[in-house]
Amino acid sequence: MIYNAEKRDISIAVGGDAMITRRMKAFNEPSFLNLIEILRAADVSVVNLEMLFHDYESSWQWSGATYTRSDPRNLDELKWMGIDAVTTANNHSFDFSEGGFLTTLEHCKEVDLPHAGAATTLMWPGRRRTLTRPEAVWPSCPPPAPSASSPGRAAADRTSPAVRG
Repeated sequence: MIYNAEKRDISIAVGGDAMITRRMKAFNEPSFLNLIEILRAADVSVVNLEMLFHDYESSWQWSGATYTRSDPRNLDELKWMGIDAVTTANNHSFDFSEGGFLTTLEHCKEVDLPHAGAATTLMWPGRRRTLTRPEAVWPSCPPPAPSASSPGRAAADRTSPAVRG
């Protein structure tokens, strides 16, 4: 018998910006449910977390931007939809300053939703993260090579993880 992992076949569903501000489970439109099935059927489903998820747990300052936030409970809605991991580095990461961003990462950790793209340090403790679906691993990505404009990058950990959880 050949296991699915031995077929070296993997399906990845990649979505755009996830900007949800309400529960998703209540919707039953056929086209929406078809999208949910695509996300769930893939071996790995990833979206960009375009907004912050917090309950104003930390103070924040004016960023001069559009403030995008959602209730942290909506992270469970993403998981219900079949999302296995999210990216976190985008133009809204600091809408609520550092505190809002770090709180969002903490809420991702609480619901076991791996994230990639931004973290508290390049030397994040994990090296790889196995996602919740069988045989799915998000590989490590090295930081950019050092250049004349950023010579300090040469000392960066070249095996810093792409997904943190």
